[in-house]
Amino acid sequence: MIGLNSPAFQWSPVSEPTLSIQAQRGSELYSNCKFEWEALIKASSGTAGRPLFYSSPSWLEAWARFASSDHEAEPLTFVAQNGDGQWLGVLPLALQRARIERHKFLALTMAGWPFTDTVEIPSADGQVRRALLEFAWRYARSELNAPWHALMLREIGEDGPTSQAVDDFAAAAGLPVYRTTTARSPVLDLQEFHQREVKRRHSQVRRLSKFRKKMERRGRPDFRFERLDPTEVDERLAFCTQVDEHSWKGKDASASFLVNPERRTFVRELWQCLAAAGNLALATLTLDQRPVGYHWGPIEGDRFLSLMMAYDEEFRSHGVGTVILDDMIESGPAMGLRWLDASRGGADGSHILGRYECPDRVQQMVVIYRPNLAGTTLRLRREWLAPTLKRIRHKTNGNGGHRP
Repeated sequence: MIGLNSPAFQWSPVSEPTLSIQAQRGSELYSNCKFEWEALIKASSGTAGRPLFYSSPSWLEAWARFASSDHEAEPLTFVAQNGDGQWLGVLPLALQRARIERHKFLALTMAGWPFTDTVEIPSADGQVRRALLEFAWRYARSELNAPWHALMLREIGEDGPTSQAVDDFAAAAGLPVYRTTTARSPVLDLQEFHQREVKRRHSQVRRLSKFRKKMERRGRPDFRFERLDPTEVDERLAFCTQVDEHSWKGKDASASFLVNPERRTFVRELWQCLAAAGNLALATLTLDQRPVGYHWGPIEGDRFLSLMMAYDEEFRSHGVGTVILDDMIESGPAMGLRWLDASRGGADGSHILGRYECPDRVQQMVVIYRPNLAGTTLRLRREWLAPTLKRIRHKTNGNGGHRP
C-alpha cells in the first residue's frame, strides 16, 4: 500500500481475520495516501453521522506542517485494511504534551489537537473503530519508549460512533473510562429552518433590526458569503487579517491565527487546499468598503463548519457577528448548504447559533489512563484527589466556595 512503509508491526484481530492494521509514525501518510484517505471519509460520512473534516488529510497535513511544532507533537497513524488493501478505517493520533486543568502529562491525543473542534474515527464499521483503538493501545504500550500517561480523545460526540467504540474497547480490556463534557455545539438544519412558520422570536427580530440600523448610520453595509477559489485566497486572507488586527485578538498575537505570522502561514496552506476543492466558505461584512467582520470555515458535503470569526472592536456594540450569522443563514441554501454547524460551542451551550432553536451536539473529552504507576498516579490525582480537595474547600469556605 502506498505510504505504508512499516510492515513490521501489523495485527489481525481474531474476530476479523481478513482485517489487518498497520502503524505509521510521522506525517507522510497525510500527503502520500490522500486519495485512499479521502475516499474512506466519503464512504464513512453517512455512517458516522458527524463531521469528519478534522480527521481529513487536508486538515492534518496543514496542521503537521505548521502547527504541530507548537506542542511538539509526533503524528502516529493506524490504518485498517481488508485483504484487497482497501482502507476500512483510519485512526490519526499524536503523541504530545497535554494539560487538563493543572495536570500536565504526555498523552496520546487525536492528531490536530488542540485545534480540532469535533472529531470522529473515519470508518463505516463500528467493529473496525474498536479494532483500531485496541491495536493503537497495544502498539503504544509495547512500541513507544516515551513515558506516556493516558489516551485522551477530546471533542468526540457523546453518543457518536467513536464514543461507542471507546466503550466497547475499554469494556473488553477492563479499563475505566473518564468523561467530561467540553462543548455543546448547535447544528442548524437550514431546510427545516426556512420551512418554519415563525423563523425567529420577536425579541430576536427586534435585536437584529436594531443592529442593522446602527450599522447603516456608520456606512453602507455590504455582506458577502461565498465559496473561494485559490486565486482569491491571498486577497481575502489580507481582509481577515486586517479585521483581526483591529479585533480583541490583535492585542494578543498568540490568540490570533492571522496576526501571528507562523499561524497565518498555517491558515493560508489550509485555505489553498480547501479552495482548490471548492470547500472553503467565507462570510464578510464591510461598511463603506471598510472591513468590519468575517466568519469562515470548511464545507463538508452540504455542511458548513464554523471555524473562525472576528470583528473590529470599534463596532463591538453593533452586533457584527450576530448580523453576519443571520445573513449566512439566509444565504446558505443558495450555496448548496443544508447545515450550519457550530463545530465547537461552549460547554454551557452559549454559542449564538443556539438562538435559532436548534439541537446541540454534546462533545466530550474521554480519558483512559495507562495502567502503570505513572498513569495510575495521574488518575488518582485528577479523578479522586482533586475533586476531594475541591469538595473540602467548598464545605470549609461555605457560601458557594467563597470566603465571607
